[in-house]
Amino acid sequence: MKKLLTGFTAFFIILCLSVSLGFNFASAGTENEQIDKASGHKYYKSIELKSGDTLWTIAQRYMDECYDSTEDYVEELISINRLSSDQIYEGEFLMISYYRQ
Repeated sequence: MKKLLTGFTAFFIILCLSVSLGFNFASAGTENEQIDKASGHKYYKSIELKSGDTLWTIAQRYMDECYDSTEDYVEELISINRLSSDQIYEGEFLMISYYRQ
C-alpha cells in the first residue's frame, strides 16, 4: 500500500510539473509575437508566383498592420521559406503568412 501511495504521489508531482512547464513554454515568445497574437490568429498559405512578382510586391499585397514594415515581412518570407537570397521565380510556390481577427 505504501509503494502504491508513493508511486501515485510521484506521478502526481510529475504531472503537475509537466503542466506547469508546458504553460511556460507555450507563453514563451517575443513581445511582438504576443502583441500580434492578441490582435488575431496567424495563418499560412501557399501562393504560386506570377511573372514580375518580387518579395516586396508580395509583401505589399499580403502584409497587414501586424508588421512594422515591408522589410519585416520580407524577412519573414525569407525565413519561413528558407530562402538563401531574395530571388524568386515565376511558377514557384511561396508560403506566406497573414493574420485574421
